[in-house]
Amino acid sequence: MSELPLRSLTIGDFRSIEGTRKIPLDAPVVLIHGPNGTGKTSILSALEMALTGRVTSMARQDEHYTAHLPFTGQPFATVQADVAESLRPRLMDRMTIAGSRVAGQPALNAEQALFYSERCYLDQSSLGRLLELYQLRDGKQESLLARFVNELLGLQNLDALRTGLHDATDLRRLKKLVDRLAEADDSAKRAELDESEASSQRAAATRELDQAVTETVELLAAAGTPPRETRDIPTILQLASQSEPDAATALQQALTIDRELAGLSGRVAAVAERTTTLRRNEAKATLDAAIARKRDWEQHRQPILDLWVADAEQIGVDLAEGWASGITAALSSCSGELAQQDRLLREQSDAAEERDLQQAALTQAEGDLAAAQEEASSLVEGLSAIQGTIKNDVCPVCERNYAELDAGHLDDYVRNKIARLTTHGAQLAELRRRRDELAQLVDHRARDLAVIDSRLHSPEQLAGLGNRQVMLAGLNTRLDALEPVIREGEEIYDDELAALRTVEQLDTADTEHAFISDRLAEFAQRLRTTISVTDDPSEACARLVGLSARAIEDLQVADLARRQMTEASRRLRAASDAHQVTTTRVAEAVARRTAWEGYVAEAKRRQQVAREVHDAASAARTTIVQRVFTESLNNVWSDLFTRLAPNEEFIPAFGIPSATKTALEVTLETRLPNGDPGGPPQMMLSAGNLNTAALSLFLALHLAVEPVLPCLVFDDPVQAMDEVHVSQFAALIRTLAKQEGRQVVIAVHERELFDYLALELSPAYEGDRLITVELGERSNDPDHGVRERPYVDDHAVTG
Repeated sequence: MSELPLRSLTIGDFRSIEGTRKIPLDAPVVLIHGPNGTGKTSILSALEMALTGRVTSMARQDEHYTAHLPFTGQPFATVQADVAESLRPRLMDRMTIAGSRVAGQPALNAEQALFYSERCYLDQSSLGRLLELYQLRDGKQESLLARFVNELLGLQNLDALRTGLHDATDLRRLKKLVDRLAEADDSAKRAELDESEASSQRAAATRELDQAVTETVELLAAAGTPPRETRDIPTILQLASQSEPDAATALQQALTIDRELAGLSGRVAAVAERTTTLRRNEAKATLDAAIARKRDWEQHRQPILDLWVADAEQIGVDLAEGWASGITAALSSCSGELAQQDRLLREQSDAAEERDLQQAALTQAEGDLAAAQEEASSLVEGLSAIQGTIKNDVCPVCERNYAELDAGHLDDYVRNKIARLTTHGAQLAELRRRRDELAQLVDHRARDLAVIDSRLHSPEQLAGLGNRQVMLAGLNTRLDALEPVIREGEEIYDDELAALRTVEQLDTADTEHAFISDRLAEFAQRLRTTISVTDDPSEACARLVGLSARAIEDLQVADLARRQMTEASRRLRAASDAHQVTTTRVAEAVARRTAWEGYVAEAKRRQQVAREVHDAASAARTTIVQRVFTESLNNVWSDLFTRLAPNEEFIPAFGIPSATKTALEVTLETRLPNGDPGGPPQMMLSAGNLNTAALSLFLALHLAVEPVLPCLVFDDPVQAMDEVHVSQFAALIRTLAKQEGRQVVIAVHERELFDYLALELSPAYEGDRLITVELGERSNDPDHGVRERPYVDDHAVTG
């Protein structure tokens, strides 16, 4: 046998292994035995951790599983695996696991570690779910079984070729793969659209150019300068530029004349009704008569009014707001002041009368208070003196017998009387309060009288007010009598003012007539016509307005034609330029489309070549898949399964996958001996044979490829197997270890099975060895339960 891949395993406080223990592994077969809970699985998990850096079965359950690896109560665990020098030239340092931190490097590299986890180690928890785990897919990833088979068939390069050419078989997918192709196709389409759009724009520009040429030629013909070459655009544009209007046009001058004539028409209408020289003489005569009447009134009537004004001003009448208003206001003020004095006199009389009444009441209250004070004090003193002399009911003053009244004892009566007089103080207090209130009222009334006295006028002042009222009344009566004189004066002044305004208006009319005549003559000259001096100004002005309107209309028609010529020539230039631009765009779009379509055609040619290669690869793949699945994989798995379960009717097998797909989708099925298909293994096989199918599939996949790591590690692989299956399994393991060169490590928990396997797998030739590791109580023995069994000749057989 070649060099063994596994040499030893050192464990420290790992899971259920307390302390540090070294497990030798340098034998073709290693058997580990121990009751449940003694650490068999812990040893195999530690071996996987030391070789690969992880425990796959635990990682599937909990991503934080490393926190549970140290022995209970220990801060960390250590593992170290010694492997063959061909796998690792030197011994790696121990790996330390503390919580989520794992320090150190595993013994195997990444490729070897993956091969060990997937092809060499079958843990106890995965055996019952192995078929399910093999077919499990995570999203779009391949299942483990599909990956194993794909690796076995060697389709990686072929599938890579088909995958690489898959997008090339479809132009849409190829565009996503080749950016330049998508760009070329999009550019060709855009160029085609640009060409179509440019052609449409050129057709529109041609129509616009034809319309502009026709319009400009018609305007030139109307202007009297038709072009000789009706379609020669430069000639048409030159003629049109010669017909364009000047910056200073006669239309502006005509409009100015029209506005000035409109203003003059208003002035003509304003003086049309004004009179001639006859009316002006009559107006002057009327003015002279008005002036004479005013002088006569001022001489005979004015002095009477002046005298009244002087009298009114003498007594202080304010005439600023008018004579009648001044007199009325002065009379109202004087009457009001006299009425106020009368009211104050009445208030003075009422206050004096009320004061006298309140003074009399105060005098009475003061007398009552004094009498009550005197009576109360002297009577109390006298009764107190008499009370000491009373011996019986006979009064010591009048000597009358008080018992005759049948009102009690005299001494009690006197004592009660003194008590009542003593309580007479409350009445005295009420009298004092009443006196004080009356004194305050008298004082207040005296102050009121003082205020009234201060506001009352003296008799001289009252007499002056009366005289003023009489004088104001006289002035008012005189003003009423002067009312006709005042109205007459106002009429005389109004007549004079009206006559003066009429004369001024007539004088202004003469000046306005002269101005209007001059202006009419000026406008007639500017409009190239004549006006006679005998023409009516209104009629002459109306005629000039009509001539101005017709001139403006003619000028506007001419100016509109020139402006239309300008716009038409502008449109003609723009249409000609647009036609040239669109023609150039069409040519450029055709050139771009031709170039890009050439690129796309070349890409399609290359795509056809890629499709042919892809189809050839698919055909080759189909041949390989059909041949390998029918002749290799299913035969190996069937051979292994029938070795372990010779009496099972349903044989598990791979379903032949569709070879047209890029990735394999491997399914499992069962078949009868005659080749008829059955259902999935999970439905057709018993629990024991299902484990046997999983175990044989694991072995078949291990044996199907060149082993990266020639070893097999099993954790209680024969659970739920009967004696026949166990016997077949032992024979299979012996074949793998003795003939196929596989190092085998098996952990079991049944003692009988352990002894049976130790016997069946015992060394069979010189140099062959068997190592057994017993856990539990045997771990405390001097050899720690580890026993090496070398090959020993059986003399009973060999002689």
